[in-house]
Amino acid sequence: MGKVAAIVLAAGEASRFGSPKQHLLLPAVLERLGRTAIDEIVVVQGAHRLESPSNSLLQGIPARVVHCKEWELGPGASLRCGLSVLGEDIDAAVVVLADGPNLAPATVERVLETNYLGGVWCSRAFLPGLRAAAASGGSHVVNVVSIAGTVAFAPAGPYAAAKHAQLAFSRSLAATLRAEGRRRRAPPRPRAG
Repeated sequence: MGKVAAIVLAAGEASRFGSPKQHLLLPAVLERLGRTAIDEIVVVQGAHRLESPSNSLLQGIPARVVHCKEWELGPGASLRCGLSVLGEDIDAAVVVLADGPNLAPATVERVLETNYLGGVWCSRAFLPGLRAAAASGGSHVVNVVSIAGTVAFAPAGPYAAAKHAQLAFSRSLAATLRAEGRRRRAPPRPRAG
């Protein structure tokens, strides 16, 4: 699999909690992410200043805290802020809530394997046959992804991230096959309105 980042949404005010719950719950979330195959962690802060995570807690996974100036607009603004700082070498991002200390590392792995890698593995398995069929008249690859690949919604962060990764993979595959002179139908871009 390509490089995967985790975007931890921790920008909220925590007004119902009565104090900055991020300070209490975030370490457990980060410790669990440290036991996954995540390559980078971005923690998005807003209402409350957060300390940079300790390297020992993350087992060597690079992590940084970024401030979202528009945190009051909600989790969508925080997500955009987190996504905007990811490098071009990141292929997918898992969205995690800072107040989910019971996040199971195996859940993140299972969602990515099923909803992203399943499509990659199928494409790889069938691609030689499709290339051979294309040489004798034509073949088509059709990948279907969920709207969750373009619209994030809570609490389905890992699912949405996996579908976004599948969408990006499908578009990359389309570009590769187009360069080879083969046709490939990529999922369409969402339309406004």
